[in-house]
Amino acid sequence: MNNNIIELLIIEIDEELKKSILNYSGYIPDNLYDGMLYSCFGGGKRIRPLLFLLSCQAFGLDRKEYLRIAASIELIHSYSLVHDDLPGMDNDLIRRGKASVHNKFGQGMAILIGDALLNCAYETLFQFSKDYNQYIAIASYISKKAGAIGMIGGQVKDIQGLIPQNIEQILEIYDGKTCALFEAAIVSPAICLNFPSVKFFKIERFSNIVGKIFQINDDFLDYHHKSEKINIIKIIGEDNTNILFNDLKKELYILAEQLNLNDSLMWKFIRKLLNI
Repeated sequence: MNNNIIELLIIEIDEELKKSILNYSGYIPDNLYDGMLYSCFGGGKRIRPLLFLLSCQAFGLDRKEYLRIAASIELIHSYSLVHDDLPGMDNDLIRRGKASVHNKFGQGMAILIGDALLNCAYETLFQFSKDYNQYIAIASYISKKAGAIGMIGGQVKDIQGLIPQNIEQILEIYDGKTCALFEAAIVSPAICLNFPSVKFFKIERFSNIVGKIFQINDDFLDYHHKSEKINIIKIIGEDNTNILFNDLKKELYILAEQLNLNDSLMWKFIRKLLNI
């Protein structure tokens, strides 16, 4: 994989993120402005906006035209982490080796900082749609995946305290909690290309599996270090989790071939990301 291209993309994403937040400089309270910057520039790997830009490239779109959408996806992800860390959610005091936002700025400010990041994301999407109104469908798809039937819905199931009893229930949580934003990132570039429904659903399934494998890998990392109740290994066991992982991996390889992604940088990035 060409690491130089990935590093360049991260620089482009960061520059676009700064532009989005710098627009508020001098117009909002300093602690809100500082909190937004702190939330977005705390060592994130930019996985989701990278997948978006790499998907643009894989399907023949000019990524520079879509940088604002990449920024909006990262803003949504950043807001979700701010809220995830709150005492009423995961109650994490540390995020990426630094004080979590509510630990540094206070719980009330963290809620408002997260709200501001989410609204900044939508402002960015609306501005993009205004300038390129043929891409309104992309903004709509991202909003849907970030909303009540996507990421937020998955988070609600995650914090309800009900332990999934089988693989179907836990994967349903992961579909919203993790996979929805991966789908937003990978599928969105395909929307403006008017792919036939069969190909579109293959891309959506492909991105959903990427999210599932990403979450399973995360569960393996957390299994021995955290006491999270929603962990697939604790529910179905390590052997069954490995069987599921391998089945998903096989399906992902088949879909990559069917979608002609084998030679794409996105596929190389995904294989490295998921260690497959």
